[in-house]
Formats: sequence, C-alpha cells, structure tokens
Amino acid sequence: MNSNKTVIITGAASGFGFRTAELLEPFFNLVLIDNDKSNYSKMKARFKNSICILADVSTSVGIKKIKNILKSGDIDICINNAGWSYYKKDSELTTEKEFDAVFKNNVKSIFFITNYLIPIFKKNKNGYILNIGSTAAIRPRAGLAWYNATKAAVNNVTKTLALELAPYNVRVNCLNPAFTLNTGLTTAFAGGEVTKSLIKTCTDMVPLGRLCNIDDVAQTIKDLLMTDNKFMTGQIFNIDGGRCI
Repeated sequence: MNSNKTVIITGAASGFGFRTAELLEPFFNLVLIDNDKSNYSKMKARFKNSICILADVSTSVGIKKIKNILKSGDIDICINNAGWSYYKKDSELTTEKEFDAVFKNNVKSIFFITNYLIPIFKKNKNGYILNIGSTAAIRPRAGLAWYNATKAAVNNVTKTLALELAPYNVRVNCLNPAFTLNTGLTTAFAGGEVTKSLIKTCTDMVPLGRLCNIDDVAQTIKDLLMTDNKFMTGQIFNIDGGRCI
C-alpha cells in the first residue's frame, strides 16, 4: 500500500487520465487536474476524496492556481497526460492556430508542470515523472504531422530530463499508446467518423490483432507505479500490440 504517496494526473477528467485515477485511487493520494469544464464536475463527483483542480497546465496562470491550492505540499509522482490534437488533414491545411494549440497542449503543458515540480523533487531527492507520448513519435501516420512532432518532443524530453534529474534520484519515463478507441481524441486522429473500415485497416496493422483500449494504458501506468522499479529511467514503452516492431 502506497497511500502515503501523492500523484498528480493532468488531463484527468476523461480517457486515460480518468481511468488511471480509478485504478490508482485505492493506493495513492490523488491530485486530479483538467481544464475541461464539461467533464470536471463528473471528475469531482467521482473522486470525492481527491484534490480536483480546474486549471490549464499549459499556462502560467494555471500553474499558479495549482501552486496556490497545493501550497507547499509534497508531490511524489506526476503523470503528464494532458494533450490535444487537431483533426487529421494534409499538413499544408493545418492552421497557425492549430499548430500553436497542439504544441501548447502537448509540450508546453509538460514544460510548465515539470518546472513547477522539479525543485520539489530535487529537494526530496526523489520523484517520478511519467509522460504520455504516442507511437506517432516513432511510427507517424500521414495527416498529423505537427501532432506527431509534439509527441517526438515528448519522447526526447523524457530522455533528456532522465539524464538531468538522475543525480537527484528522479526518474522519468514515457508511455507511447497506439491509436486507441473511445478517447476524446479518437475522432481527431481518424479525421472524422471512426468507421468499421478504418477500424479494420488499423487492426490489420497490429500483430496482436486488436486496437489499443483505455485500460491497456491505465493498467500499464498502474503496474509501473505499483512495482516502483527504482533503476528504470529514460525509457519509452510502446503500448501498441506490436505495431511498432
């Protein structure tokens, strides 16, 4: 039982974040953060014994709000799950607004939250950062060029921070989920309706013969946190059924 440890989960109001919170709730103290007002009330109602914060971690204002609520409270683990994507399209059709938004949500969010937490982790000589990337970083699909680029950045910063923070006993790893059904981004990745034909095409590319689901990712996060392997850092784990082999 690790109930003395506190875990931050960003993007916790739906998808991977929400399910991860459900699996971790019996074992950890949770700080659940999301900027989605429509799902925030559901998150707050479900996790009555957790700290729930409506804030945008990709902005300095959002981070300041989080700091004010948590004050000097120690955090042990951070799961950087917040993310976003524009709808799949040819690269030249991507707008500047979409480009800025995808880097803001997928990269700047990690910049802000880690810069807030690293001094805490350094002081404690302990900490764990788990980033949620994507197989798009290493096996990109056409039509999502700039989303793919943000996830490549997440993979790279995972390894770089692992090197920087190792002297302080702070570990940094990353999960790369493959295309996953029933998340808030599934239709964006598909470029619209998720048809039976699309599902078959994507499934045929996976050696294990099915697509990734939310539990595949959430259970992996739980496994990593519960085993607490203290010698594993800078690693990228593909949750893809063999898609990237």
